Amino acid sequence: MKYEFSCFGNQNIQGMHKTTFEIVIDHNLSLNGDCIIGTKSNFDPEKIKPFLKSKKLSLILKVEKLTEIILFVPNSEFFDSSELVIRLGKFISKRTLGIDADKAAIHINRRMIELMKNPLQEMKVILQFQ
Repeated sequence: MKYEFSCFGNQNIQGMHKTTFEIVIDHNLSLNGDCIIGTKSNFDPEKIKPFLKSKKLSLILKVEKLTEIILFVPNSEFFDSSELVIRLGKFISKRTLGIDADKAAIHINRRMIELMKNPLQEMKVILQFQ
């Protein structure tokens, strides 16, 4: 089973955070949001719910011909309609989709991050059981 959604670039995307990355529904992004890798997302928290009972999930990011795969442990209490956060550590909040991830924003392919600085660039995101 998998769930696919999209997000888009923003001129202020930096992808430099060392412990998290984030995908948001909002289209505004300041330079303080160095963990955000995608904006204007169309994810639906209701469609994510069935995945939260799994022991391990993967999030596949696709931008043009580039692919990045992130493995993490889901947070069964995730339910946020405006942002989802994946963390290397174990901090949990309602906006934390996953913890114990194997990558943060800084680890994502730099070419992918550069492409996501274009507001018209689309990123396909696939959530699936590991």
